[in-house]
Amino acid sequence: MSIKLIAYDLHQPGQNYDLLSFIKTFPYAQLSESSYAVKCQMPPDELYNGLSQYLDKNDQLLILTLSKPMAGQGFGNVVDWLEQHL
Repeated sequence: MSIKLIAYDLHQPGQNYDLLSFIKTFPYAQLSESSYAVKCQMPPDELYNGLSQYLDKNDQLLILTLSKPMAGQGFGNVVDWLEQHL
């Protein structure tokens, strides 16, 4: 199972998005307000297809596969979570 980085920008404030509910069905660590690392077997394009149903045309979404080596600080338990799962 690999770790994917999901970064998004939703341009319609106040809309009801189920995007986060979908993201949180996977083991995850929240990196920022709109970026998550998720543990998932899906390839990026399949994960995108699952998430894209919750997006409007003007929203942005990027999915990357993460791997070691990695480095970071200041993200609380996120760095520990990544070290454990990558």
